[in-house]
Amino acid sequence: MKLQPSIPSNKIFLKTYLFDAFIILFILTINLTIIQDTVFGNIPFAYRIFINSGILIIAFFIRFRTKIFKIKYLPNIAIILCAIWVMDIVQLVIFRSSGLHITSLYILITLYALYLYNCIEYYSIFFSSYKKSFEIVLSPYIYISLYNVFIVILAFILILLGVIQANSNPVEYSLLTPNINAGVDYFYPAHLSIVSAAEFRLSILGDIPMITGLTHEPHVLCFMVFPALFFILANQNLKKRIKYLMIVVYSFVGLLCMSTTTILCLIIVIILHLLSNSLLQKRGYITLILAIVLIIVGYILFGTILKEVILFKTTIATGSRDYSSNMLLFMLTPKSILGFGTVLAPQEIFSGKYQVGLISSFLLILFYMYFFIKIITFVFSKNQITHYIGLGLLYFSLHMLKLGNLIFEYPFLIFMIVVPFAYCQKLKRNNILLYSALGHPKAHYVVDNQID
Repeated sequence: MKLQPSIPSNKIFLKTYLFDAFIILFILTINLTIIQDTVFGNIPFAYRIFINSGILIIAFFIRFRTKIFKIKYLPNIAIILCAIWVMDIVQLVIFRSSGLHITSLYILITLYALYLYNCIEYYSIFFSSYKKSFEIVLSPYIYISLYNVFIVILAFILILLGVIQANSNPVEYSLLTPNINAGVDYFYPAHLSIVSAAEFRLSILGDIPMITGLTHEPHVLCFMVFPALFFILANQNLKKRIKYLMIVVYSFVGLLCMSTTTILCLIIVIILHLLSNSLLQKRGYITLILAIVLIIVGYILFGTILKEVILFKTTIATGSRDYSSNMLLFMLTPKSILGFGTVLAPQEIFSGKYQVGLISSFLLILFYMYFFIKIITFVFSKNQITHYIGLGLLYFSLHMLKLGNLIFEYPFLIFMIVVPFAYCQKLKRNNILLYSALGHPKAHYVVDNQID
């Protein structure tokens, strides 16, 4: 989880890491970025599932041949997730006489989980350290997050200075198609960052269009990059001024996007962060008082702007509120024991003709409750490294509510479960110092062999 993974100078090993990083990111960014669109063009998503599965199988054979490492940890949430998948397939076969699409998607995600797990085991053997192993497997995600943040800021500066034109190089990637059909125009100036012609949300920054990096919507950009900020803050070797710089940079990107979902999620994360510190510190009441003062001062200074943004997003110009509420209501309002499962297109959900089913609804509620409860235990950990990773997972879990049932189509979810969540849970269970390789002063007494 360091910004620079601990990789030996051995060129062969470097090639191995780069190969793994490419596979991890290529699958991770499905449904999130235009990366796959630039590779596959207008190939339909259903066909891409088979192509990506083939890529994973080939990559698996190249890296591990037929070796699948013994699974030494399996979070309970993974079992719940598998139960959701099985119910989806069963219900689609019964009510639609076809479960091929969703079955192939879940096979792809399962292959991805196995690839991630094998990478973790491989690097743990190579380094004789699970800590370094998880750090390396997590690092590609941090890199793609930093890259998106960088190109958003760079595009903003270049557009502001007039070096590049925001409305140059129009594009019509398949990821953008739903919004294009809704009347939004997209551009890719200098092949740097996706820019939409939607009205900019903060007039104080000038008449600048929406800049979303490699993603297609502001909230998707924030959903993808903000958990990485907290993973970076967990790095105990990173100097404080670098951490402050990261906070400023990510905050600026957040201002550019001004996603209501992001604002609300960050407010909850910050409040729990301050509450955790106030409860665990000897003079925590001072932190709590300062937090209350900062909230009051922040509301006085920025309350009007935030109120206008939230009202604009939720009631006046967009259907953001309706979209989120409909997605959540779909999962919480079954009308029969069996339904059509969780993976339905938004238009199918909004039509009211389909319902989730009582069994699937129960499993979904169980999944979210278990996920949140475990993450809260990470957030309130006395270990600051565990705490910050928990904050990143908390932001992810809160923001994913915006996506509703669609989150189960994202390999990003399985990445978060297999890498940071599972490692936090396993280490916490064994009372091992989480990510001690990141520089904790008492890290020397931690023995990797305790993880079994």
